[in-house]
This record gives sequence, structure tokens and C-alpha cells, in this order.
Amino acid sequence: MRRALDKSCVIDALRGTFLKGFLSTSIFVSCSALYACKPRTFNASTSSLPSEPQASSTSDLDARRYEVWNLMRAEHLKDIQPQCEPQRYLPPKGVSRRGLAILLHGYSACPDQYDVLGPKLAASGYEVLVPLFPGHGAKPLSMKPRKDDVEHVPRVGAGWGPFVSRVNELGSLFDGERVLVGLSHGSSLALRAIQKQPNLWGKAFLMAPKLTNETSFLKFMLSSPLHVLSINQLSESESMRTNPADYADQKLLSMRSGWRACSEVDVHPPANRGGFCNFENRHALAMFDFGETVIKSSEAMAKQGVPISTQVQFVLSEQDKGVCNNATQRVLTALVASGARAQGCIMPEVVPHSMISTHDSPYDKPWTRPLFESAVEFFTQSNFLVGSSATISSCQAQW
Repeated sequence: MRRALDKSCVIDALRGTFLKGFLSTSIFVSCSALYACKPRTFNASTSSLPSEPQASSTSDLDARRYEVWNLMRAEHLKDIQPQCEPQRYLPPKGVSRRGLAILLHGYSACPDQYDVLGPKLAASGYEVLVPLFPGHGAKPLSMKPRKDDVEHVPRVGAGWGPFVSRVNELGSLFDGERVLVGLSHGSSLALRAIQKQPNLWGKAFLMAPKLTNETSFLKFMLSSPLHVLSINQLSESESMRTNPADYADQKLLSMRSGWRACSEVDVHPPANRGGFCNFENRHALAMFDFGETVIKSSEAMAKQGVPISTQVQFVLSEQDKGVCNNATQRVLTALVASGARAQGCIMPEVVPHSMISTHDSPYDKPWTRPLFESAVEFFTQSNFLVGSSATISSCQAQW
């Protein structure tokens, strides 16, 4: 059973926070008002989740955790796709609690990417939280042709900063181990969270970080001829600068692009992918602008001698056209220079960018089981995958 806040209650709470009913995307909302909005339940194919604690029976710290978690959900004021509801998995009865694991999904995707790994980590003793990214998960405006609602997706790199702050705030409220998992853009966000609070997170398992803007990636991934034309014009006319404010042709930034993978999934309904398939060019540029901030900050922190205690395992794919593995190597080198125990390895070329997600591609993924097991062992036993701390090398042979 999945749990979600009652949307009407959330909206009423938000309205009550502003004078004259003014509603803004800024979150100056009363936590006490939101706390009164108890989750509603609906059936889903995931494991049953225990009810959230009541304010009268919990400590102040427990109550604050619940408020921050609810607040992150309340920032999504639009109707959310069922696959995109934020998820919370608790350890089974009798299992000793280790701490907190926050799992960050990929760009344009949803928490359902972790519907296998989430319960596995919970079974190992972690309270697992899988938040939804800003502006993500809204129901499409239309399906034929498909036009997604991306109104609130960050349009500049700095627009991702508040979400990173929320992740760190939530992490700081938990005792025990604190660990992060990231996929694609989620890995970039996890890295930024570590940079902001270098001593908060004990470990991070980061898959396919999407750090730099790659013209080849954009041309490969964007679907229709019109979309490819728009990004070609973008790269040729503006040299692929990532800050949308640098572009003179704002109309070009507002043109829509789309993932080719979405078109493939649409042909295979059982994949049941949550998330959006098309977006404005400015949204993609903002994602890459954020990623470049992560790279530059990693190198700057290493140069300044800022210590980082987090243990980091990177997992990449050999022929992943969705990322630049050299960019991850730069971050890995910087982390090691900052004192972090960090390693990276590359999986065979058959492994796609989505890696562990069972929803982003319609074919079998025999590598997911050993990858799930390796992630759990990394967190519970500190077992790194086969890899060097200096350079990214091959992952285990059975993959």
C-alpha cells in the first residue's frame, strides 16, 4: 500500500498560510497546518507501508522528520501520476534499524525506479525515503499527441538547490547511518548534497551521473526530427552554453524536446513508466548547468583541502550515451584528493543508462540482481565493487 497526502487538505493548508489566499511556489507554509494533513491510502503493487507516527506519540525529532517529508510532497500541487508518489519503506518487525537511506531517481523519471531496491534496503534495516523531484510526476496535459506538464521543473541550474537543501535537512534529522543512492541526475543531486554537508552522509552508491552537457547525447536521445532540429540549432547557434540566461534566442529555449526512450516504452505498456517524456530545451540545459556546478565544486573543494568523509561507489555503463564518463572520472579524482574513499567501475555496454529501473526499458535486465545485491553489501558491509580508487575500471566479471 502506498501513502500520499490528501491533496485538498494540503492546498487548504497552503492557502491558509498566505494573505488573501495568495498561493506561491515559495514554501512559507505552516508546518503545523501541514501536519494535520494525514496521508490517504490507495492500492498499489508495492509492499504495505506502516502508518506514519502520530504527533502525540512521537518525540519532537520524529515529528519534525514527518513534517519535512510531508512538506517535500506538498510542494507538488498538481495531480501526480500513481507511479510518481514519493515512497517510504520501513524495516520489517524484528530487523534492527541501521539508519536512513534516501534514494534519488533520474531526471524526468519517478520514485518507481526504486520499487525493487527500496524494499531490499528496508529489509536490511534502513528507513528508505524516495522523494519526487521538483516539477516531476504531474499528469500529462494531453496524450495524443503527448504533451507533458513541466511547468515547475527547474529552468536554471540553481533551481535545483532548494531540493538538495531539503534532502540534507531530512538527513540531519535521523540518527544512525545516513546513506544516499542516485541514478542519473539523482547522482548529481546526491553529490551536491555531499558537497554541501561533507560529514553528513556516510556512503553513497551513485549510478550513471549525468554531469555535463553532451551534444552527442542530446542528438542521440531526443526523439522526433523537429526535436533533433531544435537541439541542433541550439548547439550550433549558442555553443551549448548551459545557462539559459546566456541565450539571446529565448524562443529556442522554449521549444520542446523529448526522450527517444519514452517513445519505445509507449509501445510496451507493461513497462508502465512514470514521469514525463518531453520538456523545454531550457530544462535540459538547467540540468547540465547543475551538473557542471557539481564538477567545479568537487575540484575546488579538493584544491582547497576541504575533507570529505563519505564513501562513494560510482557505477557506469561502457557505452552509455546519456552521460560523459570522463566527467565522473574528474569528480572521482577530486573526491579521492579530498580524502574520500571513492571508487568507480564500468559495466558492460549492454547495460543501459536506466540500469536498475524495471520501467524504463521493456527488455530483461539480467544484471539487476547482482547490482541490487552489490548495493546492499556496499551499505551493510562496506564492500566496494571491483574498481580502483584512482581510475574507473571494469565491474565484476559476472556482469
